[in-house]
Amino acid sequence: MLAKQFQFSKILLVIFILLFSLTGCSRTKDTSDGYKEVIKLTGNSDAHSPYYTINSNQIRVKYKTSGISQTGIDCQIVDKDEKVKGAFGTGPKALESSDNFEVDPGEYAIIVSSKGLNYEVIVEEKVTAKN
Repeated sequence: MLAKQFQFSKILLVIFILLFSLTGCSRTKDTSDGYKEVIKLTGNSDAHSPYYTINSNQIRVKYKTSGISQTGIDCQIVDKDEKVKGAFGTGPKALESSDNFEVDPGEYAIIVSSKGLNYEVIVEEKVTAKN
């Protein structure tokens, strides 16, 4: 009986380790084309992301929307001083697109203006030897 309990405990431990490793522990994901995900923002109303750190001078912003609204989304990339460093957006219909921006390394946030259009915004930075 004790041997069966021990073996059952080992099986549970292995399952736990596998589940933990599959879920990942990082906020960033590497892509196959040399970029890594820095932050993802989803919603359907106005939002201001937390500040995130960019270590390279090239970022890509992927965005997609679903549903229909009167206005679409308007987005801005801002630095810690809230100065606009880039902007992108969509019309009122569903869309999937991306834009590339050159920025100085530093702290940035995304500001989204949306009146009901569902969106997903992903910021990625170009992977360099430093990051």
